[in-house]
Amino acid sequence: MNNASSRSNSCITLKQSKLHGKRLFGSTVCFWLMHWILSNNSNLGFGIPPSRRSTNATFILWTMSQNVSILLFTWMAFHLASTTRIISPRNTNGINSIATTTTFSAHTIPPIFAAVNRHGLIVFILANLMTGAVNLSMNTLEATNDEAILVIFCYLCSIGVVALLINWIASQKKKRE
Repeated sequence: MNNASSRSNSCITLKQSKLHGKRLFGSTVCFWLMHWILSNNSNLGFGIPPSRRSTNATFILWTMSQNVSILLFTWMAFHLASTTRIISPRNTNGINSIATTTTFSAHTIPPIFAAVNRHGLIVFILANLMTGAVNLSMNTLEATNDEAILVIFCYLCSIGVVALLINWIASQKKKRE
């Protein structure tokens, strides 16, 4: 058995998941710190602003910081959804106490992630069409931060709802067959 197939059949443990989280957290802090050092104008920094056009080191570090942060938050969502604490009363030698056990399931996948993964092409095309619609309907360069956050929130909610709806329709078709 080769290494890749043995990895796909194995289940990640709680200890491994926590190690992944620690590594992601450390990477996130390091990338943000390096970005701050390059972009800060104080005596500690170089004062180089991020530039997408010239793709300078500050921009690359900013992009890496954003992406690793998203990975960290995704890991946190999976980890919190996969870890369950069970609290039950316990009687030990006539003394009442509470026993807490932690269970971990690496196969817990939130329904929205499963729906997006199952219907990736449709979701990708829809997301691109919605991006075009946003770019045609408003001047994104002059949008305020609040407007941008609202647009992104509506965009992500719409993508998620459509992915779940497509997944539901597909499951209904399978039930009828």
